Formats: sequence, C-alpha cells, structure tokens
Amino acid sequence: MKRLMLVRHGKAKREASSGRDFDRPLSRRGEEDAPEMGSRLAGRGVRPEAVITSPAKRARSTARRIARALGHPVAAIREEDAIYDATVPTLLALVRSFDDEWTDVLLVGHNPGLEELASLFTAGAIDGLPTCAVVGLGFEVRRWREVDGGGATVLSFDVPGRPASSC
Repeated sequence: MKRLMLVRHGKAKREASSGRDFDRPLSRRGEEDAPEMGSRLAGRGVRPEAVITSPAKRARSTARRIARALGHPVAAIREEDAIYDATVPTLLALVRSFDDEWTDVLLVGHNPGLEELASLFTAGAIDGLPTCAVVGLGFEVRRWREVDGGGATVLSFDVPGRPASSC
C-alpha cells in the first residue's frame, strides 16, 4: 500500500509586502495550525519518507512546521514548482512520478488543485479542503504510477480546530 497525505497550506495573510500572491506568509492562525496538524499525524505514527511542497511562502512555512512536528528533517523537504497553481492533471502526474521506494508521502499545496485531486481520488467523498486540512489516502498499489482516480481509501481527514479523526 502507498499512503499520501494531502495538506492544504495554513491560513495566509491576505497580502504580502511584495504584493505577489506567491509571497503571502502564514497568518498567526496558520502558524499555530500547522504544528497542531503535524502533531496529529505524529500521534498516528505517520512518518513520511518524503515531504514535497509548493515553493510559495505559505506552503513552505506549513511544510516546515509539520515536518518539525513529525521529526522529518526540514532540510530534506523538496520544493516542486509545479505544485503552485497546479491543475489536477499536473498534480496527478507528480504523484505518479514519486519514487517507488517511498511508502508514505506528504504533499503540501493549494486549492483548488488539492481539493479537486482529493475529490478525484475518493470519487467525491472529499469535497472540501479547508486551510491546513490534512487528508490521508491509501492506495492498494505497488508503484506510484499505478495511482488512478477513484482508487483511494480515506484513512483520515483532519481539520484544525475540530477533533482529530481516522476513518
């Protein structure tokens, strides 16, 4: 089984000092929610071999906070330019390109792409992904390239401020 944790970045400030969306930092709430979600994952024994994030400031900050809570080296976080403003086909291609040595991967990105990807993988069972939400998905495949739409089992779906859940 391959397991994928999709994480929408934490709540961000409305604007960046540069005026660019890409540079928007986490808000105070986003800074607090990300380690909470990392602690929830750690409490379930999640230990991803890879943490992959959008290079946008709010996504990188979310990935770092979660990685610290998981004991994953921050220096090992991989930035993938294609995640920023990605469509479902782009995200699906990225997932299918993961190293088959990895069993557990944490992917940090943005809506609407992540929400639409979660919906595709779960045949619509996940139809909303609030900020800093984490959906854990399981795939009964041996290779990441075998991952396809509708083939995932929802293992968990957590939203900050709500009780932790496992499915």
